[in-house]
Amino acid sequence: MSDDPKTRAARAFSSKAVSTGSTRDRILEAAISVIERDGAERATVRAIAAEAGVNLAAINYHYRSKEDLMEAAIASTWSHATEDLLKFLEVEPADIGRGVEALILYLLKGGKTYPNVTRAHLLGAGSSGAYEVVLEGQRRFVEESARVVTKALGVPFDDDAVTRTSALYFFCLYSAIVPGSLPAAVSAGGFGPCAALLAGDYIACLRRAAC
Repeated sequence: MSDDPKTRAARAFSSKAVSTGSTRDRILEAAISVIERDGAERATVRAIAAEAGVNLAAINYHYRSKEDLMEAAIASTWSHATEDLLKFLEVEPADIGRGVEALILYLLKGGKTYPNVTRAHLLGAGSSGAYEVVLEGQRRFVEESARVVTKALGVPFDDDAVTRTSALYFFCLYSAIVPGSLPAAVSAGGFGPCAALLAGDYIACLRRAAC
């Protein structure tokens, strides 16, 4: 893996998560940029058109409604994020702790750097379709992460493991976008020590539960 967590976060959480070139892609990139700049709840089709350098008719042609565009934008960034997240766990069993730590660091840094896109991942960008897409994606990601980690550790893959993985995942995202949810020492010292602590506790909990 040549990219560090922050580089990956930039690719997955930002408008660089989609390819450039076509008008449809430019509109999608613009939607992601406007979501991050203004927040999903304040993003307007007019602002997205201005960002993309197109007229409103082009947006209506490529995306039937604002909700469809929001759904496509969030689904795109979420797809890239999960792709990168699972790559952190593609390690030898003996290195699974470091893989989990890198995954946590990615989540914390990505959430802090791109808080509005992260909020949209959590809340669905005001679109019921986007919310359903992300919710299902989060469920699959949590289950797959728990399956990979428990296999590496040689402990049972069960509901407890999935619950612990889900708690870790959502803690990382919410703590990165909710002011004051992490100790001041984390802001001063960076996310590295926090990621190491969370990874160690998570691995230890899975092992203890298997005893």
